[in-house]
Amino acid sequence: MNECIQERWPDIPYGPWSSTCSALHLYIQIIGKYRLARSPWVNHSWHATLYTDARGFTTGLVPDGPGGIELSLDLINHEVVGRATDGRIARFPLEPMSVAFFHGARWISFVLSVGRRSSMAGRTRFRRLFRSPKTGWNAPTMPML
Repeated sequence: MNECIQERWPDIPYGPWSSTCSALHLYIQIIGKYRLARSPWVNHSWHATLYTDARGFTTGLVPDGPGGIELSLDLINHEVVGRATDGRIARFPLEPMSVAFFHGARWISFVLSVGRRSSMAGRTRFRRLFRSPKTGWNAPTMPML
């Protein structure tokens, strides 16, 4: 039998990384919202899914302007990577930051740096989705592991 199949996955107790999990979940929602705003509608929002790849998650090609962009969450190098059809590449590190900082300070300039539009449809709903009633815009944050 293949040796790779017999290897056990390491235990990942939820408690120590729960805030990281929550932050990654919200970061992925931001990336998915970008794709949702730019892709042609498909039943049940199937056009907004992210796919797993060898390094983490990817959107596949998202139509935007005259070309498109592929957005990837690289969980091996701990970075977000954008590749445009015109050859531009941008990236920024995944490090401890609030979801508001991820979206406001990092995401918008990241998307603009690969020559794409940074606006998202339904921004009001989008902002409410990431606002914490207890701590405002600064929760959750992604701690260093």
